[in-house]
Amino acid sequence: HEIDTTLSDLAADLRAPTPSAAAELSIWDKEDFFQHIVDCLSQMEYSTSQIFKRYRSDLLQYMSRPVYQRPEGAVRDREQTLDNLLRHFENAGKNILEKKKNILSLSLSRLESLSPLAILKRGYAVIKKMPGGETVKSIGDLSGGDVIESVLKDGSVMALVKEIKQA
Repeated sequence: HEIDTTLSDLAADLRAPTPSAAAELSIWDKEDFFQHIVDCLSQMEYSTSQIFKRYRSDLLQYMSRPVYQRPEGAVRDREQTLDNLLRHFENAGKNILEKKKNILSLSLSRLESLSPLAILKRGYAVIKKMPGGETVKSIGDLSGGDVIESVLKDGSVMALVKEIKQA
């Protein structure tokens, strides 16, 4: 005949042959219990000591940085850096403005060279058929006896077409 195994026997951490033995196994021995408490306290003391050592080391490392040794020097250094950046930005702004000014001047010169007045200043004229003032673009627009106005750089001249010659 086989001994019965209960579900609680399968779930238990320890197996005891009798209830008295189970009571003995479930309660710590007094010396073992106190030793466990001493070991836990010792481990807590060591861990706490290590944490404080690390914090102290970190604090000493931070305090050794120049900003904590001479804070006025750090402020002066930052002020100098800001002054340098400000000068750099001012110079960059001036350079950008100067370049834009040169581009604008060049564009203005090009625009003026294409102006009808600039063309007149180079010795050319604009011829208009009168009395309407239509611009003459070809000799085909004129015939003998037409009145024309020649606009020059400093004024205009009225003339009568006597003869037309083909080129």
